[in-house]
Amino acid sequence: MQDPSYAVHEKAHLITIPFLETIGACELIEAVTFDLWNTLFTNRNYTEFRVNYLANVLKERGIARSRDEILEAYVFANEYAMRVGEQENYRQVTNEEKLEYILERIRVDLPKGVKATAVKRFEEAIWYDPPLLKEGVAETLEALEPCFGMAIISDTGVTPGRVVRRVLRDLGALHFFKSTVFSDEMGLCKPNEAMFRTALNELGVGPSEAVHVGSQGSWDEGDLGEDQGDPDVKRIEAGLRDKLDITGCRYTR
Repeated sequence: MQDPSYAVHEKAHLITIPFLETIGACELIEAVTFDLWNTLFTNRNYTEFRVNYLANVLKERGIARSRDEILEAYVFANEYAMRVGEQENYRQVTNEEKLEYILERIRVDLPKGVKATAVKRFEEAIWYDPPLLKEGVAETLEALEPCFGMAIISDTGVTPGRVVRRVLRDLGALHFFKSTVFSDEMGLCKPNEAMFRTALNELGVGPSEAVHVGSQGSWDEGDLGEDQGDPDVKRIEAGLRDKLDITGCRYTR
C-alpha cells in the first residue's frame, strides 16, 4: 500500500500524527470511516430556527404559547430521545415522534398536514445556515482517496441523511464516500453495532481493516456549537461496542 502520508496537505490537520502512525503501521488497513459533525462539518445549532418556526405556526393559528415554553419542550424532546436510545438498544427516535412529544408538552394539537410541514421545516433548517467543511478536510479526503475506501457514519439528530447528502454534494465532498450511513435511515444510532457493520459491508472490508475518525474524547458529543480540537482516531475491531470508547449519541443537530 502506498504511504498514506504522501500527499497530506499542510492544512489537513484532520489527519493527526496518531492517525498516520495507525494506518501506516498496518498494511491491512483498507478503509477509513468518519463521523460528520465537528469532524468533517463545522458545528451548527438550529434550535432557535426550529423553535421560532413553531412559535410562528402557533401564533398564526391563534394559539398562545411563549417561546420559552416551546424551547423547554424542544429540550425535553431531545432528552426523551436520548432516554429511548439508551433503553431501546439505541433506537433512533423519528422527527415525527419528537414533534408529537413537543406538542404534548405544550398541550397543543395540530392538523396532520401542518405537522408534516413542520417536520419538513425542522429537517431542512440546515439551509438557514449551512455548515462548511472544516479547515483541511477537502485536502485530507483528496489525499486519502487513492489509498482507502471511505465512509461516513453519522447520527443525524433532526437533519436527515437525505438533506446531509445534498449539503455534501453542494460542498463537492459527497463523491469521496463509497458509503454514507445515517441513523435516521437505519432507525438506529451509534453505538449500535449495525451502524458500523453497515458501512464496513458497503466498503467490503472487515472491522480489523478500518479505522474510524471522530470527535476527540468521544464519538458523538453532539451539537455543542464549538470546536473541540482535532478528531480522534480509533481502530474498528470485533466487539465494537465493548472495545470502542463510545459515550453515546446526541439528538440536537
